[in-house]
Amino acid sequence: MQEELISIIIPVYNAEKFIKRCLDSIINQTYKNIEVICINDGSTDNSLKILKEYEKKYFFIRVYNQKNCGSGKTRNRGIDLSKGNYITFVDADDYIEKDYISKFISKYYNMDIVICGYKKYDENMNFLIKKIPSDSDIDYFKFSSTCCKLYNKKFLQKNNIRFSDRKIGEDVFFTLKCYSLTCRVNKVKYAGYCIVENLNSLTNSINSKNKANLFELVKEIDNKIDLKKFGDLYLFFYIKTIIMNLLMQSKCSFKEFYNLYMISFDWLEKTYKQNGKKLKSIWIKKEDFKINLLVNLFILFRKIYLIKPFLWLLQKKNFNL
Repeated sequence: MQEELISIIIPVYNAEKFIKRCLDSIINQTYKNIEVICINDGSTDNSLKILKEYEKKYFFIRVYNQKNCGSGKTRNRGIDLSKGNYITFVDADDYIEKDYISKFISKYYNMDIVICGYKKYDENMNFLIKKIPSDSDIDYFKFSSTCCKLYNKKFLQKNNIRFSDRKIGEDVFFTLKCYSLTCRVNKVKYAGYCIVENLNSLTNSINSKNKANLFELVKEIDNKIDLKKFGDLYLFFYIKTIIMNLLMQSKCSFKEFYNLYMISFDWLEKTYKQNGKKLKSIWIKKEDFKINLLVNLFILFRKIYLIKPFLWLLQKKNFNL
């Protein structure tokens, strides 16, 4: 049986400090039938030069250059350029273990998506956390970024699943759209994707005002993606994401902080009511304890009309998830 060609798509923007580590980890894969599509998205550093050096040395690496247009459009272009039947995405500041693709291949047959776990390190390569998929459906929302996935290209094309132009959350929208349209999802209980925190990345450098787009992301997901097959889990995801969005606003005034809370939680209650449910305490198995606790504290203090002092305390302590 002939091995499947796997397309590895890497959007690159000002990644000269990290791209060699990323590419070296791909070159050393135990699974060899791969193509690597590197798209330089208007980098102003030496990223393109480094990419060209690797392209000359390795026949399976293809480099494309373009004006900056963002990670969503860049990934879409990568999908269009890919020749493999299956696609995976790797961020330029991350890297993968040598058996990463092999582990995916062991679970890909007759699947539209395969999920694996990840390890996270800080910028000094100090280990932070390790997450491995479980048997719970909550994983569809805990593992909702583009990384750590193998996608069936025909499935993406058949359903016209594309990345949006969003600066924040375009990968979450993409993956949840995929989950909503298939039950053919498998999991690898293995953490082979290595996320390295880059304090200069878009996600970390974008200002807090723009991070309010996470609430807009939730509304867009609710408007355009049918997640009702996941029951209470998708509503819990809404709450969790809205709370995360609130915590990102810790540097604004308390009045702004409170107003954002009112707008987002009023929307939540309305959305729950439209789905025949009430916003009430809920504890999700396999979810992180800290997240479960925080969600339920928000619901409790809202119910007993003590949300203002609770928000004040969160803002004062600069609490985050």
